[in-house]
Amino acid sequence: MSQKESEGSREDDLIRHNLSQIYREVKHLDDAVVESLSPSFVQLSKRQQRYSEKKLIGEGALKRVYSAWDYHTQRTVAYAELKAERGLEFYDLFVHEAWLVSSLSHPNIIKVHDAGVASDGRPYFTMDLKSGESLSDRIQASNDNDLADLLESFNKICDAIAYAHSKGILHLDLKPTNIQCSEYGEVLVCDWGLGVQDETAFLDSDTATHEEEIELNLTGGIQGSPGYMAPEQYIPTALKTEASDVFALGCILHCILCGEPPPSPDSTDGPLSYSFANENLSLSKRYPNRRIPPSLEAVVLKATQLQTSERYATVLDLKRDIQKYQRGFATIAEQPGFFREAKLFVARNRLPSAIVVVALILISTLSVLFVQHLNREQLATSEERARADQLLSEVNVLNTDKVRLFEELSLSRNELATQLARAAVVTQRLGFYENPVKALNHADRLLKNASELSKVNAEVVRQRFLIQITRLNLKYAKSFKLDQPTPLETKLLKFARANQQYSFNQKQRPTWTQIEAMLRSLKEIDANAAANAIAEAIFSYHCATVANETPSKGAIEAYLNYLHRGRGQFEYSAPLAELRMRTPHFIVLRLRRENASKKSLLRQMKIETLRIQTNAEFSLRDLDDLQMEVLDLSRCKFAPSLDYVYLPNLKQLLIAKGAYPAARVGQFIESVNDFDIIEVE
Repeated sequence: MSQKESEGSREDDLIRHNLSQIYREVKHLDDAVVESLSPSFVQLSKRQQRYSEKKLIGEGALKRVYSAWDYHTQRTVAYAELKAERGLEFYDLFVHEAWLVSSLSHPNIIKVHDAGVASDGRPYFTMDLKSGESLSDRIQASNDNDLADLLESFNKICDAIAYAHSKGILHLDLKPTNIQCSEYGEVLVCDWGLGVQDETAFLDSDTATHEEEIELNLTGGIQGSPGYMAPEQYIPTALKTEASDVFALGCILHCILCGEPPPSPDSTDGPLSYSFANENLSLSKRYPNRRIPPSLEAVVLKATQLQTSERYATVLDLKRDIQKYQRGFATIAEQPGFFREAKLFVARNRLPSAIVVVALILISTLSVLFVQHLNREQLATSEERARADQLLSEVNVLNTDKVRLFEELSLSRNELATQLARAAVVTQRLGFYENPVKALNHADRLLKNASELSKVNAEVVRQRFLIQITRLNLKYAKSFKLDQPTPLETKLLKFARANQQYSFNQKQRPTWTQIEAMLRSLKEIDANAAANAIAEAIFSYHCATVANETPSKGAIEAYLNYLHRGRGQFEYSAPLAELRMRTPHFIVLRLRRENASKKSLLRQMKIETLRIQTNAEFSLRDLDDLQMEVLDLSRCKFAPSLDYVYLPNLKQLLIAKGAYPAARVGQFIESVNDFDIIEVE
């Protein structure tokens, strides 16, 4: 062995010896050193009692709830323990409540953190301790102006119960005092002590006492809270289903509207003496000092029907009816007639409706004035004819008057035609994107009447031409002669002539392959706000006429390519129902032009997965009401602006890591599902 190798070996031995010595010293450190290095660890390891400083904050029939300091997590929690007078036979009931709530994970359901057996051998569990007030407190302090906020809280309660039902769990004790509300909009459904799985929703036939708070006795019997119990809960042997919770939600809504729950039965002889729905058909008459919307009154009556089959089938159906009211539509429960629908339509569209009313008044006024004028002139003509034999010189004057009348008549007919054309435009703006076929047919009838008044009226001709373009009746559209056409109308005429072999109508529609071809031929028309609105109208009308068909891959890609001026890549997979959008500089997801839908341009497409990659800014609101399950925004250069958006089927959201806090995103997206938020590097 060389001298260098010998020296190297000695150095290695010395290093190993020193490391071994250090290890032995560290291993034998005394407790004082450990405490100086990790005092919190030592404090936690020596703590024998986890919960202390307990203060009573409430109690029910089964348990008492305290605020308590948790030494392990260093925070204040809600500590629930079985009441001292409850014996061993109630232990399982108490433990099952803790297990049931801990199996639920929803932002509007109270969370259980810990469950165990205390030093005295009795069970306990801990939950979130939330500041704020109960829904009952909020209702008592509210007035008619607070209805919108209370309905938002009610929708969150519905979300929580719908989630529990999806897990096969019933609450069976829903009431305002069991709902916790914070000043920041947080809503929590609490007290699941009577909650059961669907398959265990049978109760024994033993009788029970009827108190202000009817508790669950050990042998079975009636359970729940008077004023919020479904009729079947008064029959111990009856099956309890989701309909029981629907009834309780209807009672909570009654409390929101009227300030108190529906009347409960005077005894437990049976629910036949109970039916609030049949006993008080008009809430507005029973509570004359309350402003109760008829739509919501109908919702209460439907939710609280005596027969379960006549209530809402699910909690989500109940929530959808509430949302219909919030958006200005008639609820399913009220079964509205034509005039009710019309009244709500006007309320949703105040400005357009006012324009239509003014136009109709103007048309009516012009018609009356015209008839009056014509009658006066006819009377004058009769008088002149009577004098004709005596005053031959006035014949020439009479002929002059006739010429003038003819000119005035022609002018009035042209004005009426213009008003009808404008009414047709208003009709399309009001109803096209609600019912494209019906709105277009109604506008076409108005324009045909206008054409009979004046065949050369420029506005009438222009609007009839645009209707034929929307229907893709291009053979007919090419024959129109437009007076001073705009650049867009000139290009649309050229488009019609290039595709004049097509003459489609409401019943005879093109194939999706033909739609794709025509969308691609639109490339000669520069995509701008007005042209995009025309393309949306063509696409929406065709989707409405072939509602049972799904847009093809080629048609979807051609449509999006046109809207983005050919600057982007769009790939649609029909088998996967997946759409990929890659755009460099701008992205078009919604048109805000006056004659556009102002809705998501993807709404007619079957999309379960949407992946967006763009350098442009956009708003989550542009995706409102889409039915996708997966939304991938992880490759967007800029994080989308956070606006409240409803994505009912969303299960997974992918965002770029650090774009914004994941918890904050969840506050702006409303979904029926408890969706996952995944941050991608």
